[in-house]
Amino acid sequence: MDATFSQVLTELIERVNRLQHDIQQQDDFEKYEGRLARIEQKRSALKRHFPTEPVDHAATVLADVSTLLIEFVEKVGLLRRDMQQRKELEHYEGPIARIEQKLFALADHVSREDPSLATKLRSVWQLPARSLAFRNADHQKKDKTES
Repeated sequence: MDATFSQVLTELIERVNRLQHDIQQQDDFEKYEGRLARIEQKRSALKRHFPTEPVDHAATVLADVSTLLIEFVEKVGLLRRDMQQRKELEHYEGPIARIEQKLFALADHVSREDPSLATKLRSVWQLPARSLAFRNADHQKKDKTES
């Protein structure tokens, strides 16, 4: 994985951290506590699995972190959707716009190695509930076949 990818991913994570901090400062924490906890779980998993140094086998690393990255983006997208439904998005419009900017920069970078992952990242951001529904359906199918 090259340094640019690592830098953009780190900047995306930092933007999400700032949004979480802003939410806590506005006393909106209780409303979004569950979403924020799930975002934190995915961020921690992503950081654990992401190499700290650039590596030569970028495709392998990308494959390893792609699911975690998609789930992380999905959770942040669901938080954005919740804010939108509660008519509170305008309070966080700036941080959300910066997260989106970093996410699209990351997707642009990823598209060189894995165009389908880049497309999926963009669609997960735009329609996180749909992504979650498909993942849940896949999980249920898997459970039925194992039973």
